[in-house]
Amino acid sequence: MMNLLMSDMQKYMTLTDCPYCHTTPATEMAKSPRVVRCNTCGLWRFSPRMNKEGQVAYLEKFNDGIETANQENPLNYWEGNLDEVQELKRNFREMVSDGTILDVGTGEGAFLATLQNAGAFRAIGLEPLEKLAQCGKSAGLDIHVGRFESDGMPPALMGTVFDIVCFRESVYYLPDLRQAFNLLRRILRPGGGLYLHCHVPTSIYYWKNRNYLSRYGPNVSGMPTVKALTNILIKEGYEILKAGYLRRNVLHTLGLPFANLRVGGIIDSALWPVVHRLGKADRAVIFARRL
Repeated sequence: MMNLLMSDMQKYMTLTDCPYCHTTPATEMAKSPRVVRCNTCGLWRFSPRMNKEGQVAYLEKFNDGIETANQENPLNYWEGNLDEVQELKRNFREMVSDGTILDVGTGEGAFLATLQNAGAFRAIGLEPLEKLAQCGKSAGLDIHVGRFESDGMPPALMGTVFDIVCFRESVYYLPDLRQAFNLLRRILRPGGGLYLHCHVPTSIYYWKNRNYLSRYGPNVSGMPTVKALTNILIKEGYEILKAGYLRRNVLHTLGLPFANLRVGGIIDSALWPVVHRLGKADRAVIFARRL
């Protein structure tokens, strides 16, 4: 399906600028597909990258291809996100227990289910894929169909002021990060929390495979690193509370078959500190507060 979508979407790969600073000077990081790192802000991106019209068309095609019968009940998978939610509570305790949380790109809503089970006061999801959103809504979760853009937000959410906004595996798909921060100023209250969780292009995952399309879809606008994201957040008026990497099985990231065996756990315990120190961990996590 990806190859079919790529051939259909190639006509939309027209942008050469950075999704945040909109400059074009960049350093080439990979040739096929061509990936560059912005010389101004440090974000990585495909060059050329997909325009907004293409992103919308891509999502429509992707949504059409989803088999709803194969979608699992998100309530069955809430425990998989429990450690992540507990960390969210440690950084934003009162806002989780008493506030309103928006999860951008929530999918079927497993993270919302985890928040609810952990005692969150109100958790709302935003999901661009209608079939995934419907799966979560059918399970009783509060999910709205839309995109995190001024002209893509559902009217029902535009009057809501949130205490926490979460971007879990979704920050890559924002077509214009400047506009996204402008929208955040409208919907995230001063003092509110911002949580980002994303794969990074510097991951050891690419040690063997330099084809970034094997993980990022062609509709990606920017590939963030911890350094680039923290610098952007500070510039946009956020205080960084915590920035680092989510602990994940290194062998599993590399796709090695013995990753989940006992010997794999022993090897992983030795590898993780080295991978972390070298900045080659797979997933970044950032907790920030709007000033």
